[in-house]
Amino acid sequence: MYNYDVVVGGGGLTGVAAVVAAKRLGVEKVLLIERYGFLGGIATAGLVNPFMSYFKARKPYTQENQLIFGIFQEILDELDKLGELV
Repeated sequence: MYNYDVVVGGGGLTGVAAVVAAKRLGVEKVLLIERYGFLGGIATAGLVNPFMSYFKARKPYTQENQLIFGIFQEILDELDKLGELV
C-alpha cells in the first residue's frame, strides 16, 4: 500500500522534533500519525507553558544553565517572537 522511510507515532513535541530531524537529515518519506486534531501534545491540549524544566538549576535562568537546545530551542525562539513564551 504505502511505503515510508520513517513513521512517527504521536505529534507531541518529541514527535514533531523527530519529523523535523528526519526531514533535515534528508529522509524523503516521513509519516506522522497523531490521534487528535492538533500537534503539540499536552503542551497544546493542556495549555502547558512553560514547558518542563530545561535548566540544570532553578536560578539563574541563563543559557549557561540550560540543558536542552536544538529543535526545542527553535520552538522557544519562535514562541518568544510571537510574545507567547511565558
